[in-house]
Amino acid sequence: MRSAAVARRRELTVQVTLRLPTLDFWPLLLLGSVLLGCAWVLATTEIGSGDYGQWLMTARPYLGESVPDYR
Repeated sequence: MRSAAVARRRELTVQVTLRLPTLDFWPLLLLGSVLLGCAWVLATTEIGSGDYGQWLMTARPYLGESVPDYR
């Protein structure tokens, strides 16, 4: 009798480790605090609490417009 060669099949197992890049949370924390601070100022500032007419007159040269003589 002829002996049959038994071939053992080895399963190839490859372990893959996914590593996410480590995030530095300081820039995100800084951005969040700046956005929160801006939102706080906008929420607590009274609308109309300023001389917007004067601001618009002083901004006219930057817009390329002329400033009236009475200003």
